[in-house]
Amino acid sequence: MNVKQDFDFRQGIVLEPEVSDFPLLKKAPFIDEGTDPIDPSRYYSPKFMAREWDKMWSRIWNFAGFSSDIPDIGDYFTYDLGPESFLIVRTGEGSVEAYYNVCQHRGRRLVEGDFGSVADSFTCPFHGWQYGLDGSLKQVTDRETFRPEALCGDLGLKRVRCETENGMIFLTIDSSAPPLKDALGIIPEHFAPFDIPKMKVVKEVTVEWPVNWKTAADVFYEAYHVHVLHPQITGAMDDYNVQIDLYDKGVSRFLVAFGRISPRWLDQESLNDDLKGMLSVAGLDDADFTGNLSSVRSAIASAMRSKFEAKGHDCSSYHDSQLVDSWNYGIFPNVQIGIYPEGALVQRWRPHPTDPEKCFFDVLNLVHPELAGLSPRDAYLDWRSDVNLDKYTRPPRQILRTEEEQRSGLGLVGYQDYENIIKVQPGMRSKGYEGVVLCEQESRIRHYHTEIDRYLSVS
Repeated sequence: MNVKQDFDFRQGIVLEPEVSDFPLLKKAPFIDEGTDPIDPSRYYSPKFMAREWDKMWSRIWNFAGFSSDIPDIGDYFTYDLGPESFLIVRTGEGSVEAYYNVCQHRGRRLVEGDFGSVADSFTCPFHGWQYGLDGSLKQVTDRETFRPEALCGDLGLKRVRCETENGMIFLTIDSSAPPLKDALGIIPEHFAPFDIPKMKVVKEVTVEWPVNWKTAADVFYEAYHVHVLHPQITGAMDDYNVQIDLYDKGVSRFLVAFGRISPRWLDQESLNDDLKGMLSVAGLDDADFTGNLSSVRSAIASAMRSKFEAKGHDCSSYHDSQLVDSWNYGIFPNVQIGIYPEGALVQRWRPHPTDPEKCFFDVLNLVHPELAGLSPRDAYLDWRSDVNLDKYTRPPRQILRTEEEQRSGLGLVGYQDYENIIKVQPGMRSKGYEGVVLCEQESRIRHYHTEIDRYLSVS
């Protein structure tokens, strides 16, 4: 039987209390960020939105995409954030550059598609000006009709600072921003065991939601709501005994035990269908399983270790928890990454260019080619996508516009979150609502809002 741990907010919950020698499982020290309600106006105020753009979005490192999406010289993708569009291009072996996606002639977007490849230059669709991979202006159509002084300035593409960490590409428009590793804090160390550069994006979806980006992000930064909104997954997920860790720079994570029944689940004695599904993915026949419920999780982890190693994947650096549980990291301010040996689930919330009560929600599913199909987490969470990695081509990004497309593209859990948050956003404007009140299960929400406030307080 699974039970709720005794709760002391200064200590928090530890996923593996008996483990003391695995560094990445270590519980982070308590950070007291208070209990004051969060002012709801930040979820709808145009003035707050403008301050966020000027003082935060324009000064931080923003996750743009994966280096595996641009493997060859001339490969590129675009990334839109607020009112800006950026062009990220592979310029050489091990070299990636980012530019503002705007032609210096008349201000037209230089590139329109999400992904593509060019031989050696980009051509503006308006008047045919051409730019090299290094951003230099290579050709001006009918140059002779321009007076020389009109073209005497720097008319190359405007470069944006860009750095790559463990296969993830980040950019910042702030020339004085600290190095990327300073902003990421513990992320490089915690992601080092996972072979992210080898992972392939097998599905990417984007949907525009009628809510502020923080309204959307908040729900994904806590498991407190799971038993109400997603009761169907609590038969094999412990939504209460969740380890929450808060780190510097607004970074956070939670560790959620899979293969373990929620203490809220009514039947604490039976091997339910969700647990049977996880055992099956791990290659274990539930009819032959002789352990008790408390040993399901360890049995799955042991079986997955054997399956991974049979594929030639070195698992010596992984704790059993990393083979079966959900390790979700929040990278400030708007990215959550569930990272696993067999792949990753990336969720990103981007602000709308003009409307504080709209946002874009991106979901990217990645699979490690050597370990495709070997995920016990897939037994009941429908966020993966079947793909033939032997003949892999990067799938296009899907724009989900209709309710039915969202149901299919986001999966049941994601769609349930959507149905909920569209009913949260109007409440933020209610004269009867005084502010967001958070429990310690929701401390990750307060943590990233506190970091937002730190940026906004800088003159």
